[in-house]
Amino acid sequence: VARTCPLFLLMLCLQSEYSLAQTDPLFSDYRRLQSYYNPAAIGLQRDLLLTASYHQQWVGIQGAPVNILVSAHTEQQWGKSYHGVGLVAIAQRAGLFTRTEAQAEYAFQLRWKGDKILSIGTGLGMINLVYDGTKAYIPDGGSMTPNDPSLPQTSVSGSTFDLAAGLLWQTPKYFVGVSGRHLSVPRITLNNLYYQQVPIHINAICGYNIMPPGALLTWHPSLFASTNLLSWRVDANLDLLLARRWEVGVMYRPLRAAGLRLGALFGKCHIGYLFEMPTSQLARGNWGSHELVVTYSLPMNIHKRGSNSYKSIRLL
Repeated sequence: VARTCPLFLLMLCLQSEYSLAQTDPLFSDYRRLQSYYNPAAIGLQRDLLLTASYHQQWVGIQGAPVNILVSAHTEQQWGKSYHGVGLVAIAQRAGLFTRTEAQAEYAFQLRWKGDKILSIGTGLGMINLVYDGTKAYIPDGGSMTPNDPSLPQTSVSGSTFDLAAGLLWQTPKYFVGVSGRHLSVPRITLNNLYYQQVPIHINAICGYNIMPPGALLTWHPSLFASTNLLSWRVDANLDLLLARRWEVGVMYRPLRAAGLRLGALFGKCHIGYLFEMPTSQLARGNWGSHELVVTYSLPMNIHKRGSNSYKSIRLL
């Protein structure tokens, strides 16, 4: 058990020879971070879209997960065909674990009438995992012993390749996407004795844009579902956009959390803040989860001369 946070080591399932189980990092703003969940959701705009996100989960609980994400992707037109290319990287610290991922993504797009897109994407990358056993505190007594061989006593690490794939159908009014992460079921070997088997994660995201002609206020409901076949997550969100600039929204994760989001568009930069509070017993002893997301749309003048057009990502 970790001295800094016993909860998180107890949540880790240990199997022989020994396996350290762990799930994907949790991000709240799945709509703006679609390229992390689905490689088909890249290159849907001409500009280079740069994104950075910081997520602090369960503030007040020592060892609670901290997640950082950075990504960049854009559209490429080769002849008469359209493609998306991008990169995404994440880092997570949870208890005594540090996990990093980096992935290159590519998407092939089929377009109808210019505004209906079927995107088929794939991603190839690496996962690295570090467990710092030197900071673990294992109590002596009962069924536990400080010399328990199922828990590393030193710092161990390992890395392996990873694979993702996804589909996305998008129109001006709605979008539907489904994807799979860790399709190769990567096994990260740590010090030739311990390993982590990363399970397949299946994700689905859909959203609808209610935009009455000439209205200052538009509505954007969306739904996100994810499972690794052992656990599940469902998020329901309703976002309101005023004058295509000011954003406010509410979210609900059944049996787990409820939250609020705020955002604003400043030129080509969008800044969003998201707050979640657990609705389960986890609400005791913490001040909720906080996430900051910043996106910047960098003009890319690669298709034609003249001024670059801009479309808010919230309307994608």
